[in-house]
Amino acid sequence: MVVLDAKSGLASRILDQPNARSLHHVPTPRVGGLAVMAGILCGWIFLGHEHLVLIYVTTLILAAISFLDDLMNLPVWQRLLAHLAAAIAGVLVVASGQAPLVLIASILAIVWMTNLFNFMDGSDGLAIYQ
Repeated sequence: MVVLDAKSGLASRILDQPNARSLHHVPTPRVGGLAVMAGILCGWIFLGHEHLVLIYVTTLILAAISFLDDLMNLPVWQRLLAHLAAAIAGVLVVASGQAPLVLIASILAIVWMTNLFNFMDGSDGLAIYQ
C-alpha cells in the first residue's frame, strides 16, 4: 500500500495544496480525470464507430495533456490548443458533412465546455455532481 505524504515529490504534484483561492482546506487529489478518460475510452468500445482508432488517439492525447497539467501546471495556451485540436478532430470525425457553421459552433461548444469543466474541476467535486 502506498501512502502519499503531502510533502513527498509525487504527492506534492498530484495533491492540490489549498491556498487563499481554494475551496478545499486539505490537500486534494487532482488526477481524477484519469478515471473519467478511462470511462470514455471504455464507452467508445460499445459504439463501434468506424474511426475508433482516431477517437482513441485523440482521447489519449487529451488525457496526457490534462495529466501533465495536473503534474506541472501547463500554460493556458497549451491546454487550449490541445482542447481545440481534440474538438476539431472529434467534430470532423463524428459530424463531417454538416454545414460549416454547425461544425464551428460544435467545436467552440466543446472547447468552451471542456475549459469550463476544467475550471470547475477543482471545486471539491462540484463538477462531478452537475
